[in-house]
Parts: sequence; structure tokens; C-alpha cells
Amino acid sequence: DWVAKVEDHWGAYVDTSALIPHISYRNIKEGKYRKNEVVRFDHRVNLIEAKVKDKKTGKFKEPKIYVAPEGVRDMLAGAMYLRSVDFSSMLPGDKFVINGFFEDAFYDLELIYRGKERVKTKAGRFNAIKFAPVIPDNELFDGEDSIVAWVSDDSNKVPLKIQAKMFIGNVSVELSNFAQVKHPMTSKIK
Repeated sequence: DWVAKVEDHWGAYVDTSALIPHISYRNIKEGKYRKNEVVRFDHRVNLIEAKVKDKKTGKFKEPKIYVAPEGVRDMLAGAMYLRSVDFSSMLPGDKFVINGFFEDAFYDLELIYRGKERVKTKAGRFNAIKFAPVIPDNELFDGEDSIVAWVSDDSNKVPLKIQAKMFIGNVSVELSNFAQVKHPMTSKIK
């Protein structure tokens, strides 16, 4: 908030068995910047409808329609999909891909499995699975493994920590608490 007040709300309605989104939305307030967007995914016919609210009228503009590849995900469903990836046969350096849609573009997000390690968070210490998305050259993120993420090394694959090296410095987000997980948290170190 010392640079600009940020109040972003992201959400999605996700099919929990197929891990694909039906609707996703973003309500962005960053300083004076505003964006309200609703995206509908029709996986039966592989179409996406994206609507953005007009800043002046407060009403949604005409939607844009995109022909989508099968099984495309938004960012939240992509994060949920990560929880279904079987890392047990992967070796450090192995890559896998998540097909996604963000704003008005499709992407193949390539991720690199970085192995297993222990990670400390506000919620405790955990045995974790580490991976890093391959980020194209840009002015925001700094070099290889500019974003690294850890999930618990158990059946839950709870997101534990994300670190990003940016041109302005490092940013980190970590788990501070958890409750009502589906499986025992066998990755937690006592």
C-alpha cells in the first residue's frame, strides 16, 4: 500500500473432478487502475466468452469470443490442477505443461520440477515438492527460476510458499495456517 492501494479479488467456479473452470472473474483495484472481467468457459464446444466492464458506463462491453483448446484452464484452475500432478516418477529438471487462458491470450505454461526439499513457513516446517514456471524474458521478473513454488509432499499438495525475484526486489507468499485438509498432513515436520 505504500506505493499504491491494491485490492484484487480473483475467483473461479471449477469442476472439481475435471479441474477445469466454468467461470472465472477478476475485480482489480490497483491505485487508479480498475478492471472487472468475467470469463465463461464452455468446454462442450471449446469456446470462451470474456466480458470486461466499461469504466465509464459501469456496464459490460460486448463479449469477446475465443476458440479454445480442449482442457484449457484459468490461473486458479491451473493451480488446482497442479495438485493432481504425479511427481513421484519425475526427476529434477523434468518439465510439464498446463494449458491456460489469461486476459485475451492462450499460453502453454511450462513448469520445471526442481525436486524435493524442506521449507519453513508460518504454519511450520514441511517436506515439500519444488517447481518453477518457465518465465519468458521480461522486465518484471529476474532470470531463471524467478518464480519458485512449493507444495506439501503428501496427498494434499497444499500450496506452501511462492517466491518471486523481481526487478524491485523479492516477493514471498507463504502459508500461515491450514485446517480441514482431506488427507493427513504427513509432510509436516514435527
